[in-house]
Amino acid sequence: MSREELAAREEMWEGLVTTAQAVWETPRSILDSIFARVLGTAPNSVVRISAGTSNETYFCSSGKTRLVVRVGRHGRPHFEQERWAIAAARAAGVPAPDVLLVTHERVDREITSFAVEQFVPGVPLGTLARSRGRVDAHVATALSHAGEVLAAIHSVRTRGFGVLNGDGTAPLVDWPSYLDERMGPVAARQPEEVKRALAVLEEHRGLVATEPRLLHGRIAGVVDWEVVKSGDVSYDLAQWDVIHDAYAPVAPLFESYSATGKLPGDFDKRRLYSEIHYRAREIIQGAVPSAFVGDSRSHLAAAVAQFAG
Repeated sequence: MSREELAAREEMWEGLVTTAQAVWETPRSILDSIFARVLGTAPNSVVRISAGTSNETYFCSSGKTRLVVRVGRHGRPHFEQERWAIAAARAAGVPAPDVLLVTHERVDREITSFAVEQFVPGVPLGTLARSRGRVDAHVATALSHAGEVLAAIHSVRTRGFGVLNGDGTAPLVDWPSYLDERMGPVAARQPEEVKRALAVLEEHRGLVATEPRLLHGRIAGVVDWEVVKSGDVSYDLAQWDVIHDAYAPVAPLFESYSATGKLPGDFDKRRLYSEIHYRAREIIQGAVPSAFVGDSRSHLAAAVAQFAG
């Protein structure tokens, strides 16, 4: 992916974040009450972190204690899947924050979920890579460590496929069912590259994993677990292959993951299958900036050709 396309994608994402975050504003009194359930006192400082399109996030502190309060307005209980995934990952040796409280309250006549977690200091991997550059030694070391962490996450066994529930189960019977759900409706008129990609995905549906494992969903860190899934471990590299490799090369991560000896023998083929699905889905759903649709179609065609080769 070119620098220009990455910049356009990030501008598009920032617009979505701004729009989503502008809708939400949890009163300070409610945040104080939730914080006090953990520490017995209201925070001295509350600072909003306006990031992401799913939830509100607040950095709260009282003395030397620093916590993160997240607010999910999904109309149903949320964060239970995150609590289960973090506990399971910590048991597997993954450095992840303590979840101190998950509670569901009625706010403005709507079920609103709150999660209070330990604050984890540090610099996000994406920020580090952008500031220091792709070839920086510190970035390579961080990526290598991320590969080891990802392998540990993928060692966690789950049941079922798809978006994880709060008990470590998922609702679907196989991974292709989730990929179909993720793809969504496909209009009849599609570019030839997409048609060929869809044919490959259909022909090789049996290639994907039959034993589900925990997927982080956002490999850039281990502090945001709300999009955890149960499925094929290769899919956790798809977004990195398509987008993040532009500023944080995936090679050091993959090398350290491979060194753990936990990759299945057909992983390379499954990883490419996941990339094809990710690229086709982006084009079908209009997620690619208009100026770069042609480039995305070319990348998709190249992935399909590599898969067939």
